[in-house]
Amino acid sequence: MNEQRKNKHVPTQGIQGDVQKKGRKMGGFEKQVKERAKEMKHYLNKGAKVVGESCKKGWLKLKNIRSG
Repeated sequence: MNEQRKNKHVPTQGIQGDVQKKGRKMGGFEKQVKERAKEMKHYLNKGAKVVGESCKKGWLKLKNIRSG
């Protein structure tokens, strides 16, 4: 049994691999935020008015206006 355990090689990722993975996820999130900001700007230029405390609330209201 000890021979089987010695022969098994489990590849491990270093710290750099983990950071790169997280960077890719964050990059996707940043892209999504930029796309939403462009859409929000487009609606604001058309004259839509947002009433709320945060951008998230404003986005939800614009989303409802767009679909309705």
